[in-house]
Amino acid sequence: MVYVHNLVYPLRSEATAFRIIDGEAVILNLDNGVYYSLDEVGAKIWDLCDGSNSIKDIIMVICEEFEVKEQAAGEDILELMEELLKESLVVINESPPQVKSD
Repeated sequence: MVYVHNLVYPLRSEATAFRIIDGEAVILNLDNGVYYSLDEVGAKIWDLCDGSNSIKDIIMVICEEFEVKEQAAGEDILELMEELLKESLVVINESPPQVKSD
């Protein structure tokens, strides 16, 4: 799948439970009972998959925090997104969530 980085907003699936332990993410897919783990960089990406960050936003944060080049970060993040999608751990939205006003 090809992403237009500024136009897609990954969001953790509601069918997941997770904890960040010592900088690493442990994720449970509640639909099938399978556990997944992500290293420190993956845990940061997972944390940023809150629906308000575009893939481009996530790439920029990872580049800044882990001092990697944009192209390398982009390739790795897209690969991880594909895997998270395949395992039904994230969904992709075409816009950030709307903020409700009172």
